[in-house]
Amino acid sequence: MATVEERMAGLLDAKDAELDQLRTKIEVLQDKLDDEKWRWARHTKAAEDALPVPRLEIRYRRVSGTWRNPDAWETKEACYNLVYRHLVDGIVTVPLGLTRVDGGTGAPPVVNGEVVLPYRDGAHIYHEMMTLGLPGFAICGDVVTDLGKKDPEYSWYKPHQKEGTKS
Repeated sequence: MATVEERMAGLLDAKDAELDQLRTKIEVLQDKLDDEKWRWARHTKAAEDALPVPRLEIRYRRVSGTWRNPDAWETKEACYNLVYRHLVDGIVTVPLGLTRVDGGTGAPPVVNGEVVLPYRDGAHIYHEMMTLGLPGFAICGDVVTDLGKKDPEYSWYKPHQKEGTKS
């Protein structure tokens, strides 16, 4: 028959083993959560399309609608990407930013036939069009807005220089 100390030691060892299993489960769940949080930042392969490569783009996707209208654009995400032809992997999309928009009218982010840019990433894409000399596009479904033609001051094919400054 086991003594009280031996029985307590056995119970403590069993609890330690149980705690180790629970710690391992917590680590696995935390990794999954972190993976989900940063999923948007993964590089992906893109299909060939009519747009030039390399390019900068802001591409909208509808996340959810409303309870009244499931097809509404209640929640949408605008992913700001660099798209280029990789030496080995074909066309690759590299996410640079993500803007999530909740609310609004439920309509797609298109006004007068042009895609509306999110404020922060909209400023970033114009700045990087000038800095990197790349064309920029805003895309929502079948609607594509060429940002260089929309605002010629930021056109990628035209040098951007203010009066009296050196490049």
